[in-house]
Amino acid sequence: MKAYLKPVLFLLPVIIAIAFFYGVYQDQKPAPARQSKLEATKTLGLERAVDWKGKEILLEEPDQVVVVHFWASWCGPCVHEFPELIEMTKRHSGKVLVLAISEDKEIEEVEVFVKSFPQALETPHFQILWDHDRAYMKRWSVEKLPESFIYTPDRQLAKRISGAASWINEDAESYFKQLTDKK
Repeated sequence: MKAYLKPVLFLLPVIIAIAFFYGVYQDQKPAPARQSKLEATKTLGLERAVDWKGKEILLEEPDQVVVVHFWASWCGPCVHEFPELIEMTKRHSGKVLVLAISEDKEIEEVEVFVKSFPQALETPHFQILWDHDRAYMKRWSVEKLPESFIYTPDRQLAKRISGAASWINEDAESYFKQLTDKK
């Protein structure tokens, strides 16, 4: 064996061991960016917001479950869910507030969509917001649409739903009843 290979053969396992332990150590440390994104969604933290028409709305009502729902007019599953969200809100008569946040790029897209669902404007406790600058989407770390966040009446995150959901089946009814009956 060549003399110059002896130190390399000795150091190679040491370097591999250091790389392995460094990788294991890094996996155990929480990623700061990911942790802060998750922290941002643990509590609702909204007191005021602006609806899709630019009108300020107050959001903090006691004893209400809050559903923060991200959607867009071009998203097929979002379109399918919208009537169910409206119906679910009606069924819980004031105990559930839905904040339906549009991720459409243009306000005209929101306007056309809302014309297709006029009951959304007539339903108490159902608010349509437009995330024109993607601030809400960034705050909640939304990666795909639809995505929903359900908060308890004391504004703690109860559930995150990525993708489409059924909002008016027996399981959903039971889940929301359980949340709204807790005080």
